[in-house]
Amino acid sequence: MTLKARLWLGVVLILTFGLVFLIDRTTSTTPGPESQSAFLKGYDPGGVIGGFHDGGKPFAMPRNLEASGSDGFVTSRLTLEPKFTLAAGKDAKGLMEALRNDARASLKRNGAAILTDRDEEPGGFLLGYQDGPVRGAIAAKMSEGAGAGETKLDIKIQEMWSEAASRQKKAGKTS
Repeated sequence: MTLKARLWLGVVLILTFGLVFLIDRTTSTTPGPESQSAFLKGYDPGGVIGGFHDGGKPFAMPRNLEASGSDGFVTSRLTLEPKFTLAAGKDAKGLMEALRNDARASLKRNGAAILTDRDEEPGGFLLGYQDGPVRGAIAAKMSEGAGAGETKLDIKIQEMWSEAASRQKKAGKTS
C-alpha cells in the first residue's frame, strides 16, 4: 500500500469515528415533560395527609425530582418525604389505605393502567402502572427516624419512558 493510500485510509477512519461520535451525541435521549406521565407531574398526596394531620403541629413535605436520559430511555424519580403529627383518633394504617386509594384514583383519572397492586412490608404498598410509553411504580411506606409523636412517610415514584414506545403510540399503534 502506498503512502498516499495509507493517508487517505487514515483520513477516512478519522472521519468515520467523528461521524459515529456525532451520531451518538445527537441520539441520546434527554429528559423533558413528554417523558413523564401526568401522574408523576401532578401527584400531590398533601390533601390526603391533611385529613390525618394534627393541624396545630408543623407539616413539611420535601419534594425532589431527578431525571436522566440514555439511548432511547428516560428515567424519572420523584421522592416525597412528608413529616407531620397524626391527629388524635387517626392511625397510620388508615392513612396508608387512604394514600393507596388516592394514588389508584389519580392513576385511573390520568388514563394509566394499574399493572401491580400489592402490600409492601412494613405497612406500605406498591402500585405498578403503564401510561402509554411510560412504565412506573409508586411505593409508599412509613419511614424510620421521625421524632417523638411524628409520622414520616417515604413516597417514591419511579418511571421509565421509552422512545420506541412513544413512536409506536404516535404512529397509531398500541403497545
